[in-house]
Amino acid sequence: MPPPTLADTTRRLLGLLPPEELRPFVAGLLADHDELDALVVMELARRARGDEPSVLVAALQALRLADFTRTARSWVQVLDQHDVPPSRRLVTLNLSLIDRPPPEGIDQRVIDAVTDIHLTQRDACPMRDALAAALGANTILGTLAACSQPSAAARLLAPLAGSQLHPDPDTMREDAPLAVALAGASVEELAAVLSAAREVSLALAEPLVNIAGRDNGME
Repeated sequence: MPPPTLADTTRRLLGLLPPEELRPFVAGLLADHDELDALVVMELARRARGDEPSVLVAALQALRLADFTRTARSWVQVLDQHDVPPSRRLVTLNLSLIDRPPPEGIDQRVIDAVTDIHLTQRDACPMRDALAAALGANTILGTLAACSQPSAAARLLAPLAGSQLHPDPDTMREDAPLAVALAGASVEELAAVLSAAREVSLALAEPLVNIAGRDNGME
């Protein structure tokens, strides 16, 4: 009998690992094996359709971390291409996160590297977005609406930042567990959920703001 392939082992582990172990496993695996991208997304989507919201959170976190790791590697390649010295790499990366041209008068190598990084999709999360597409917005937002604790909702929303998910009008009903939870939430809990929702999309944040305002007397 032939030994199991890497794909076979990956498929088995993705079905068995507890949620808290998915993020380091997936991020480490995809750092060196991009040929497994499609398999990992498919298996995580299959498992995330179950009854464990923690699995969906862990899967989204894992793929977002994998995306970030790949982005970081591509930035290091840009720094190497422009011979940016180690002593100036941190300032180069900091300047790359600012949406304006680097200041004049600094090392030309830094300017060139920052300019090239600005041409890339700095906030792209293709693996995370592939999972969201495989599941569908309604599945993800249905899990969000089913959150009975504001903290659980905030944890789910955090790795979805920038995904621009748009809710179905019927997703967040007044009797949904999250709507009920927001009705009794503290100001701090409300702030955490609404802030995370705005990072996902304004279309998602608006109904949550309306629910929070109506149930908490907010203006």
